[in-house]
Amino acid sequence: MPTGRPMSERSTAIKEALTGKRKNSTVTLDLQPDEIESFSRFTQRARTAAKNLGMKVGVRVDKADSTKGVITVKETGLDPKEKPAKTGRRGRPRKDEPKAEEPKAEEPKPKHARKPKTSEPKDDDVPMVAEIVEEEVVTAEPVSVADALVEEMLEEAIEEEDVRGVAVCVSASIAAYKACEIVRGLQRGGCDVAVAMTPAATEFVGPATFAALTDLPVAVDLFDWPVSQLPHIELAEWADLIVVAPASADCIAKIAHGLADDCVCATVLAATSPIIVCPSMNVHMWQNPATQANVKTLRDRGVIVLEPAEGYLVCGDWGEGKLAPVETIVKACLDEVAKLGA
Repeated sequence: MPTGRPMSERSTAIKEALTGKRKNSTVTLDLQPDEIESFSRFTQRARTAAKNLGMKVGVRVDKADSTKGVITVKETGLDPKEKPAKTGRRGRPRKDEPKAEEPKAEEPKPKHARKPKTSEPKDDDVPMVAEIVEEEVVTAEPVSVADALVEEMLEEAIEEEDVRGVAVCVSASIAAYKACEIVRGLQRGGCDVAVAMTPAATEFVGPATFAALTDLPVAVDLFDWPVSQLPHIELAEWADLIVVAPASADCIAKIAHGLADDCVCATVLAATSPIIVCPSMNVHMWQNPATQANVKTLRDRGVIVLEPAEGYLVCGDWGEGKLAPVETIVKACLDEVAKLGA
C-alpha cells in the first residue's frame, strides 16, 4: 500500500545521483512492506526529472528480494536543451518533415590503417537495470545544470511522493455506495486512499469495488489482509486522516465506547490522526438519546462529526439521517489534510 510518510532516503538518493554525487551508479534501498507498491509507481516521476537533466533513471523492485528497491542512474549523452525530432508511430519521421539525408558511405581504408575495435559502448548503448551491478561511489563534477534548476525540478517531480494518506472506513448503511464517490473525490484531491469495511458493510458494496478504485486490498477481517497481519495497526499508522463514511448507529456506539471487534472500529481506536465521522441512519435512530450521547462523546474527544442531511430516507421516513453530501465530506477531508501540511 502507499506510504503516508515522506520517503526522504529515496528522494535523497536520486537527488544526489542527478546532481553528480553518485553519477553513473546504482543505489539499493531497503523497502518497508507498505512501500513496495508505491515504489514502482515512482518510476515515471524519476524518469521525467532525469530526462530534463540528460540522465536516465531506472526504478524497480528487486525480483530476487522484494524488500530491496533498486535505483540506477546513467548519463545518456544527450543535450537536455535539444528537443528531439518529432516522430510518428514506431519512431519514423512524420510525412510533413523532410527525411534526413543518408550519410554517404565512406571509402574503405587500407587494412593497415584500420583502427583496432574497442569495447567502449555507444552513447545509446545503455545497459538494462538488471545488467548493472553495484558500482563504487565516485566523486564527479556536478552535471552542467544550475543547482537551482535541479532543486526546482526535484521539488516538482520527486517531492510529490509525500502524498497524504486517507483511510476510508465503511460501515453497514445503504449509503455505503456513496463511499465510492468519496474515494474518487479524495484521489482527485491528491490523496492516497485505502479502504476498511465492516463485514456487514460488504452486504451493500463488495470489497472488489473499492479494491478496483484504490488498487489496494480492502481490509475487512482483522486476521486476513494480504498487506499486513495487523491491518488495524497498519492502517492507523499509515493514515494521516481517517474518515468513517457512512457511520451507522452501531459503528458510532462502538467507537464512542472503545470497542474494537471489527477492522473499522479497531482502526479508529488505534488512530492518532484526525478522525471525521459521517453518520447515516434512520431519523429515529439518529434522534435517539443514546446516539446523541455517543455523538457528544466523540465530539468531546476531538472527533469531527458531520451532521447528517435531512430528506427522504430509504425506509420511507422523512427527517435527519441521510449521509452528508459527498462534496461536503470530501471538502472537509481535504481541508483537514491541508491543515496537516500548514
